[in-house]
Amino acid sequence: LKKFTLVSDLEFHWIVNGFSCVTNRAGLDDLKQVPDVRKIFYNGLARTSGSGPAIDAPQPVIPEDKAFDPLGQKPLWYIKALKVDRVWEEFGVTGKGVLNVVHDGNFIHSDWVDASLYVNPRDPRNGRDDDGNGLIDDVHGFNFSRQTDQLTNQALPKKGNPARALHDHQCVAIICGRSGDNRPVQPGIAPDSKWAGVVISQRIEAAVEWAVEHGADTYSMSFSRPNLGEYRSHWRKLM
Repeated sequence: LKKFTLVSDLEFHWIVNGFSCVTNRAGLDDLKQVPDVRKIFYNGLARTSGSGPAIDAPQPVIPEDKAFDPLGQKPLWYIKALKVDRVWEEFGVTGKGVLNVVHDGNFIHSDWVDASLYVNPRDPRNGRDDDGNGLIDDVHGFNFSRQTDQLTNQALPKKGNPARALHDHQCVAIICGRSGDNRPVQPGIAPDSKWAGVVISQRIEAAVEWAVEHGADTYSMSFSRPNLGEYRSHWRKLM
């Protein structure tokens, strides 16, 4: 593949036995000459997100982990509607041992969600790639769009509607938010589970591979895109 001058940014993906690259219309003829290439999917115009963190946001501080008491909660409507409170009380199932990887474009940190934040035991934050996966300090997830461990791309606005910036926070809170002495917010449906965040706009393969390699039990995506055509079948195969 490297001999083709019209192909750049080559990245292999084990999860689909394929690769991603940037090329142009003329480069498609080169790709068709590669042995065993059976299908080519168009993923739109190449997009770049720059390098380094978008903002200088502080790293999350994980609050002290306290035992979850299902009897000490006043369930909100979605907890009652799903009968989650009955599962807590009757079966003792609160999500312990489950890792949820949440795919979004921005992550705002707070005590309510950081209490259940996943910590990668193989790569402490020290500026090195300790686990050898090519990512530096992927402690709580990774921002693949910017190649940084900084998951916050957009701070909460001082004025106006914060909904866009808070979308990921609310998704995490519904899944595995925690309440406590200083966090009087209703917990999520699996408050004893953990979560990690991944950020990427294209080449979703890398983010899903990260989730698999870290033993994720669920992978949550609150996004879709119109007019994907046959590329949507690639997403289905990937997942």
